[in-house]
Amino acid sequence: MFFKPIGYYVINQGKVTDIFLLKEFENAYNQLKINSPKVRLLNKEENIYIALCSRETINAVKKMFKSPDNNTMNHLLAQNFQQENLKSNGINILVKTSMMGSLEAVCVDENYDSNEDIFVMFQNNNGISFHCNEPIFHRLHKQELFGAFK
Repeated sequence: MFFKPIGYYVINQGKVTDIFLLKEFENAYNQLKINSPKVRLLNKEENIYIALCSRETINAVKKMFKSPDNNTMNHLLAQNFQQENLKSNGINILVKTSMMGSLEAVCVDENYDSNEDIFVMFQNNNGISFHCNEPIFHRLHKQELFGAFK
């Protein structure tokens, strides 16, 4: 069993003021929204980061790190290059070989075309770790919305 968040809520002066839902739960919400006026949807960037750090993504990352093709000395050779497409949080994700033996998860969903590079790096040094310098990434991680590390 694993934990998968559906969103988060905001409390202001002791009362729930807003509830935000992940993209993959939007359809269920649309069927129920008449009874839940405080519920709102997360923005595009938040949904992408949640998809990049989901349980589905980390399962692909673990499998790729265990692959015999994951050779940190020759990771950029064509025969060692790895990639896997998956869908998480309703968004198409690509996990691929990156620099220095790392893996990189990026959004490749045409419905989420962005001028910004939104990605998360994964390294396998004494366990899998993730790296991103964006403040939104750290805020979502602090809110425990990433299913990958639950």
